[in-house]
Formats: sequence, structure tokens, C-alpha cells
Amino acid sequence: MMTEGKRLMDSREVMVLEGVAMLGLSAVALCYPMEQRLSLLIPFGLLLGFSGITRLIISAWFFRRGSAWRQLVQQSAVADLLSGGAALVLLFQGSNQLVLLLGLWLVLSGYFQIRRYAYLREQWPACTPAGLTGILSVSMGAFLLANIQGQWLSAPLDLSLPLALLGLFKIYAFIKLGQMRQRFSNGEPIADQEPFPPYSPLNLN
Repeated sequence: MMTEGKRLMDSREVMVLEGVAMLGLSAVALCYPMEQRLSLLIPFGLLLGFSGITRLIISAWFFRRGSAWRQLVQQSAVADLLSGGAALVLLFQGSNQLVLLLGLWLVLSGYFQIRRYAYLREQWPACTPAGLTGILSVSMGAFLLANIQGQWLSAPLDLSLPLALLGLFKIYAFIKLGQMRQRFSNGEPIADQEPFPPYSPLNLN
């Protein structure tokens, strides 16, 4: 059977990578005036493409075919790949819609994070940071989309502030989930009421 630590792999390792990437993008956005934001679509699209491919490999390597976990990770991967592809299309068309695309992706990403939490919460009662990260992601995405019309925050804070807050919280959640994994490794009792699909070899079908 796959260990509980393996079960957390997608929720934890990918989370910290996204957190660091968001902090980096937040710092870069501070240096870009509104008219130069179009160029930010390149790293954004490439990062999401890499994230989508990584999730597909994780889903095929660690979760058996047909399992709910595998379908969830694959759906998240497809969302990343589509968002990354949309970024490159917008760049090719010269359409400066980075804020719109980023807001939509944050909502999608948060939705899948909340679903991961829903799967984990019965086995891992202390995994609340994973669910809170999803809620914060949806909230930040909704704020970015609303700010397009409301203009409560002007550039560059409209991008930098939400990304920095979410990036920091993802790193915090990574640390908290790591502490929970350590408790499991030390043999502390953790509720486990549902069976988890066994390890399976790499299979993309």
C-alpha cells in the first residue's frame, strides 16, 4: 500500500514550488509597468506548462488507473496546461490580459486544492492549511478579476500583493504539512478510515 507520506506528495511538494514561483513573480511584477506586463506571459506560460507535465507524471506514477486521486491530479494538470497554453496564445496575439488569466488560474488552482483537502481531511485531521490555501487562492483570484473593473489596487500592487500573500501562505502550508508527515513517520496515531489506492508503475493510459 502507498504510504500516507506518499499521499501528501502532490499536495505538499508542488505547493511549495508554486509558493516560491508566486513570490518570484510578485517581485518581478513590482518592476514592470503596466505597458510591459505582456512579457510576463512568457515565464507564466512556461511555468504552468512545466507544472502540468509534472502533475501528469505524478498522477501516472503514484496513483492507480481509475482512482479518484489520479483523476483529480490529472484534472489539475489539464487546467495548468490549458492556462499555460492560453498565456502563450495571448502573447502571440499581443493581448495584455495577464491579470485576467492569472485570476482565472488562481480560482481553478484553489478549487483543486480544496478538493485535495476534501480527500485528505478524514485521514489527516490536521491538514487544514491545505484547505485554507485553496480558499485563499480562490479569494485572491476573485479579487484580481474584480479589481480589473473596480481598480481598488493600481499597478504594480494589483499583481504583487495578492501573489505575495498567497505565495507566503503556500510555503507556510508546506511547513505545516511537513510537520504532520514527521508525526506520521514517528508512529503517532493518525485516523485512517478510507483505503488508498496501491502503488502502480508509470502508466499514462
